[in-house]
Amino acid sequence: MKSIFFTAALAALQASASVIIPRDTKFTDTDILVFALNLELIEVAFYTGGLAKFSQQAFTTAGLPSVYRGRVQQILQHEQTHAATIQGLIGKSPVVRPCKYTFPYTDAASFANLAKTIEGVGTSAYIGAAQFISEKDYLIVADSISTIEARHASWLATELALTPWPGAFDRALTFDEAFTLASNFIVPGSCPSSNPPIAFKANPQLVIQEANVTTGQTIHVSFNITTPQSTPLFAAFLTGVAPNEVFGNFTRMGKGNGTVTVPKGLTGQTYLVLTTTKVQSFTDVGVVAGPAVFFFNFPPNPN
Repeated sequence: MKSIFFTAALAALQASASVIIPRDTKFTDTDILVFALNLELIEVAFYTGGLAKFSQQAFTTAGLPSVYRGRVQQILQHEQTHAATIQGLIGKSPVVRPCKYTFPYTDAASFANLAKTIEGVGTSAYIGAAQFISEKDYLIVADSISTIEARHASWLATELALTPWPGAFDRALTFDEAFTLASNFIVPGSCPSSNPPIAFKANPQLVIQEANVTTGQTIHVSFNITTPQSTPLFAAFLTGVAPNEVFGNFTRMGKGNGTVTVPKGLTGQTYLVLTTTKVQSFTDVGVVAGPAVFFFNFPPNPN
């Protein structure tokens, strides 16, 4: 029975892999390391700022456990170690220094919620990068970081009484998708001029107008794109292993806005992009805006 299950599971994964559309791979391992280091520096700045701003009492008042602040200190130490390790792989040149960052938290509770989201994005970014890393030693480091990012995300979600996983698989993000989300935190023009350029681009932002979105809900989205209004657009919810995209009903209301009906059955951290194609299996082809991030909580199985 185990052999049959393993064979079926392997066949499913191979079927997923067969529809992945390879993207332009003119970038190098150094490009990927520079990008990963920028992500780690964002996390270091995020946790450093949060710990400086919020006391143990602030986290307790927000309903978080007594161990929360101490664990966040440990997460910060992990991110600092990740950053130093990646810079060591890059070598003495180029040196990637922090930019200036801004984070949209207002209190300890919103900090905790954003922490869970950032770690989930980090996990998805490392998973997406892995297949493009050529040097085996670099790949081992990236894989070991991705598992720690996932553990951070799971613990942070659990402390918010949220589900610690999206399902059987995490979603991989492309470089452009991950950078689109990361760029929200970078103050424009603030990166040191000596920093090497990031080899990837940010897509136009996809802004969700509603808070606390649930599955089955119709939401309003805004975007700034050049795609003609006559071009059909699709709302792809990215979840699990590609090609497990779920398409919601999208209605374009004007040049820069529309509505999307969120499909039922989505779980955990999920990403939404607008695209001109329904072939959305780990590719940037056709993506015109996003991703935006959602988190759909779901209960445990009944006893």
